[in-house]
Amino acid sequence: MQTKLTSLMPHATIRSLSLTDYSQFVELEELVAFEQSGTPRDHAPPHWSQEEFGDYLNRGEIVKGVFDHHKLFAFYIFYMKSDELYITEMGVHPHYRRQGFGKCIMLLLENEATCRNLKKCTLSVDRYFKSIHIYLFNIMNST
Repeated sequence: MQTKLTSLMPHATIRSLSLTDYSQFVELEELVAFEQSGTPRDHAPPHWSQEEFGDYLNRGEIVKGVFDHHKLFAFYIFYMKSDELYITEMGVHPHYRRQGFGKCIMLLLENEATCRNLKKCTLSVDRYFKSIHIYLFNIMNST
């Protein structure tokens, strides 16, 4: 799946986020949540302090970022519980949308679940989320 991502953008890299990525992550998450998704403010995620972000990174959830050189343009967050990979959040910068990155991330997550012998992937999607078609496409085409 990393190969598919690099075919979309040869210099794209995926890595776990750390505290040094805090400002880029918060900026991207706010952009995705407020400006582009159409999510009402009362449904948007809370603004994270750096301490809260650090706690989140340390509590067992996996936070990955997709970078164009050193610029974060997509992220996804998930954890594993029992026989399930649970996707809690993902986002793609508006300038990188409609190029296949969202679908590629979903395929990466499905592959992660398969490699870990997990039986299912669960995704929580807010009804206001405009990009729900990415998830529905993957569900319809994987059955």
